[in-house]
Amino acid sequence: MMGILCGDLMAGIDDYLGSVDWENLPDSYGGTADVPRYLRSLALARPKEWDAVYEALYERLVNQGSRFAASAYAVPVIVGVLGSLPERRKVALLRLLSYVAVGEDQAYLRGDFNPAEARRDLEAGRHLSWAGSGLRVERAEMAAYDAVMRETAVVGGLLTDESPQVRMWAAYLLGLFPEKAEDTVPVLRAALARESDPEAAATTAIAAGLVGSPDDASVASLLETRLRARHRLERWGAAIGLAWWDGKPSSLVARTLDECIDLGRSQSVEVPFYGGCIDVMASLAKEGRHRRR
Repeated sequence: MMGILCGDLMAGIDDYLGSVDWENLPDSYGGTADVPRYLRSLALARPKEWDAVYEALYERLVNQGSRFAASAYAVPVIVGVLGSLPERRKVALLRLLSYVAVGEDQAYLRGDFNPAEARRDLEAGRHLSWAGSGLRVERAEMAAYDAVMRETAVVGGLLTDESPQVRMWAAYLLGLFPEKAEDTVPVLRAALARESDPEAAATTAIAAGLVGSPDDASVASLLETRLRARHRLERWGAAIGLAWWDGKPSSLVARTLDECIDLGRSQSVEVPFYGGCIDVMASLAKEGRHRRR
C-alpha cells in the first residue's frame, strides 16, 4: 500500500478510498461506512473540526488496544497527509500510527509481542506470539502492524522536521520495527548525531538501541557520546539504548539506569516509550528485556 498517494493529494486519496472494499473491512463499530469520510477529512477539516475527526477515527481504528481489519487500510491515507499538516496534527497522527501498529506499547516493550514470531505463528495457524506468552495476536492486528512498518521510509523523513515534537514521535515510531533495522538504523544514527532537543535525543537514543544490531558499533559510539551529555535526560536515553542494544550494560550505564529509575518518575519529561514512564524503560533495560532471539 505504500506510495499509493502520489501526485495530487486529494485525487490520490479519493482514488485510493474508492479502490478499497470498505464494506467488508470492519472497524471497532462493526462497520466502516464512516471511516473513508473521516480519512478524507484529515486533509480538509478546519482546525475546529479536525480534533473531532481525529477522535472519531481513533475510536474506529483502535479500541482498548485492539485493531481491526479497517485499521491497516487506513494507514496509507494517514501517512499520505502527514507532510501537508501543521506540527500538532503531525504529532497526533504519528501517535495514532503507533497505536495502529502495537496498541499500547507495553506488551511490545516487555517482550510479550514479538512481531517476527507472531507472524510465523499466524502463518502456521497459531494465534500466540510465542509459546507461553498468553498474548493472542489476531490477523487484523498483525496486518495493522505490517501496514505501518511499510511506511517507515516516510516516517524516517520526518526526523529532519523543524519541530522537535515531530522528530521525537517519528523516532519513537521507528523504534517499534526491529525488522526494518537495515533501513531505519542509518537514519536514526544521523538523527542522533545532529539532534539538539533533549527529549527528541533521548527518544532517538532509545529507538536506536531497540532496533540496532549488537554488531553495529556505530550505534554504540553515538550512544556512548550521549551518555556523557550535559542534559540528564539525554544520558538516561543513551543508557537505556545501550542496555537494550547489547544487554550487557557497563558500570556507567548501570549507574545511569539506576539514576533514571530513582529520579525519572518525578521528572516532567515527554519520552513516549511505555506511556512516558522513562523510569520503567530503565527498569526493563536493566532487566535485559529485549527481543533478539
